[in-house]
Amino acid sequence: MDAPRRPPSLAERLRGFLYRPDEELPPLAVLPPPGDEARVAPPAEEVREVLSFGLGEATYALPLGLVLEILRARALVEIPRADPPLLGVLDLRGTVTPVFDLALALGLRERSLLVSGPPEEREPVPREARILVTRTATGPAGLWVDRVRDVVRLPLAAIEEPRGGPAVTGIARRGSETLVLIDPERVL
Repeated sequence: MDAPRRPPSLAERLRGFLYRPDEELPPLAVLPPPGDEARVAPPAEEVREVLSFGLGEATYALPLGLVLEILRARALVEIPRADPPLLGVLDLRGTVTPVFDLALALGLRERSLLVSGPPEEREPVPREARILVTRTATGPAGLWVDRVRDVVRLPLAAIEEPRGGPAVTGIARRGSETLVLIDPERVL
């Protein structure tokens, strides 16, 4: 039977990391002599990352930095006599979070979804629907959307001036698709 091996000491372990003169090193990079024109990398184009999502047939987006979480849509707890576009609330790890019907708030839908209240009165939750939990001045708020598409990197130069209401912060084109950028603070 072999004697148990003792673990290497700290000094033994450090020897593997210390420089030894007999080690071969790659040559240092040679800098161009002064006065030679060195190539300067072009400045990185500023981009804005947004999360794109669908509401009906249109594609909308909001700044990715405002999105805290994306949840699968589910039935909500009803708030009696709540004014639309408030759909209800959900418990998000101990935080009561209001959820709003974004399509109704933007005027894309004529009536509010029935996703809270007694089960026999609720509409079935569409499979692709999601709740975007966003950061607002008053705390987290959920935005009910029809589907989440993807994260898009938009060059700032590609974002046109807003038109289409106070909640719209810009319009961007990506191929044949038009993205309407919104600010959730202005919607709610």
